[in-house]
Amino acid sequence: MSLDQFKLISDWHHFAILHLFELNDFQPNPAWISKRLGLSEAITSDSLKLLESMDLIDRSATPWKTKQKFMATPNVRSSAIRHNHHQVLRLAGRALEEQALEERDFSTIYMAVKKDSVQEAKIWLKEFRRNFCQKLDRDSEKNALYCLSIQFFELTKVQRNKRKS
Repeated sequence: MSLDQFKLISDWHHFAILHLFELNDFQPNPAWISKRLGLSEAITSDSLKLLESMDLIDRSATPWKTKQKFMATPNVRSSAIRHNHHQVLRLAGRALEEQALEERDFSTIYMAVKKDSVQEAKIWLKEFRRNFCQKLDRDSEKNALYCLSIQFFELTKVQRNKRKS
């Protein structure tokens, strides 16, 4: 993974900025982007430079355009991906405290499962996320940026080798 790819995957705001381009009220202005996402203008400017250098956006166009918006991270162990997930979990915690119930949806389900079914469950979750995104992406009246984060993990303690990063 290149340093730019690591940076892109590591921080949540790069993908958020990329998807802001889809909003009806999008303004090609770092100050507007910073305000919408609660970021400093320095972070926003650095992110725009990174997205442009990776050929994901075109700021020479009027209005600015995305060149590629869907990117899946590889299903491999990576400190960049873990860092991104930690950031998203912190953002979810803030949303839980600050957003009205009508503006968010958090749910939890506990279940006993057969360990051999976990890989199949991961495939179903991947298919769900893609279908979910495709259905919402059809709407032409986009006025908000949301984050879907689904957690599915084992709660029982099992002796295992330590994770290798």
